[in-house]
This record gives sequence, C-alpha cells and structure tokens, in this order.
Amino acid sequence: MAIPDYEKIMYPILIILGKEKELSGSQIELLTAKEFKLSDEEIQMRYPNNTKKIFKDRVDWARTYLKKAGLIEKNY
Repeated sequence: MAIPDYEKIMYPILIILGKEKELSGSQIELLTAKEFKLSDEEIQMRYPNNTKKIFKDRVDWARTYLKKAGLIEKNY
C-alpha cells in the first residue's frame, strides 16, 4: 500500500483519539500505521533528502491541522 497523504490520515487519528484519549505522538503514529496496514519498510521510508520519515511527517501534519481546526486539544 502507498503511504497515505495527511488528509487521509486525519480521520483515523480522530477515531483513535476517540477511543484512547491519552496517547503519545509515537503511539498515535503506530496505531495509525496499523490502521493503514503499512509495512515496517513503508513506515521507515524517508524523503529523498533523508531528513524526515515520510509517514511520521504526514501524521504530524494531520495532527497539526486537526488541532488548528479545534478537533483535538493538543498536538501530542
């Protein structure tokens, strides 16, 4: 499966946080990856400049936009 964009990641994050209110950022990332059935290789993929992991970056953007929309209280 291809790594989903941040917009597709937003809804699963809301569902996850609706079930488990107190999660760390890494726990949200792990549970979201499981939701999309991503392989370890996909989770570890980096941008060509090798500075950031693609999936983590997209999860971070999704959380940022959810916070700005007032749908979550903190950015974890």
